Amino acid sequence: MGVLDKLRVSKRELIIGIVLAIVISFIIPPIGVSMLILAMLGLIFVIIFVGVLTAVFGPKNVTNLIIAWLATKSAERISDKFSPRKGLHNPHARASFLNLLSLSPEEFEEFCADLLKRMGYRDVRWVGGSGDMGLDVICSDEYGGRVGVQCKRYSPSRKVTAKEVREFIGALSLYGCDSGILFTTSDLTDEAWEEVRIHGNITVIDGFELRRMLNELS
Repeated sequence: MGVLDKLRVSKRELIIGIVLAIVISFIIPPIGVSMLILAMLGLIFVIIFVGVLTAVFGPKNVTNLIIAWLATKSAERISDKFSPRKGLHNPHARASFLNLLSLSPEEFEEFCADLLKRMGYRDVRWVGGSGDMGLDVICSDEYGGRVGVQCKRYSPSRKVTAKEVREFIGALSLYGCDSGILFTTSDLTDEAWEEVRIHGNITVIDGFELRRMLNELS
C-alpha cells in the first residue's frame, strides 16, 4: 500500500474540498487565491513527507524526531536571544557570575527559575529541595512541551559527571518530560557531554553560557 493510499480520502471529502476551493476562488482576490494555492501545496507536501517518514521509521520514531526538532529549535531561539553583544569581559557580568557561586543550592535553583521566565518559558514551578527526585524546576516551552530542569551550582573545578547526567535523564522520564535543561556554573566531563549528545533532548547551559546571559541582562 502506497503512502497516498494511507491517506484514505473519501470521494465525498474530495468533492467537498473541490467545491470549497471553487467557492473561495470567487470570494478571495487573485493574490489571496495564489496564497491559498501555495498553502494547500505546502500542506500536501507536509502530509506526504510525514507519511513517508512514518512508513520508513514507524509512528513512534517519527514522533521522537519531531519532538527532538522542536527542542532544538527552542534551544536555538534561547541562544539567539542571549547572544553576547557586549563581549564576555564586562566586569559587571563577572561580578554577577561570582555572586552566583556564593548562592546556596536552593537560591541558585530559584535564580534559574527566574531566568527561565525571562527566556520565555511558561508555568515555571520550583520543585527542588529534599525529595525532589532529580528535578529542581518544571516548566513548559513555547510549543507546550513539558521541560524538566536540573540546577548544579558547582565550583569551576568540579564538573558534572556522566552518572549525574544519566540520573537527570532518568528523572526526565519519571516526570514525563519531553526535554530537559541542565544549568551548571561549571562544565561537564567529556563522558557527560557524550551522554547529553546521545539523549538528544537536553539543553546544557554551563558556566560559559551563564556568563553570556548575565552579560546580556546586565
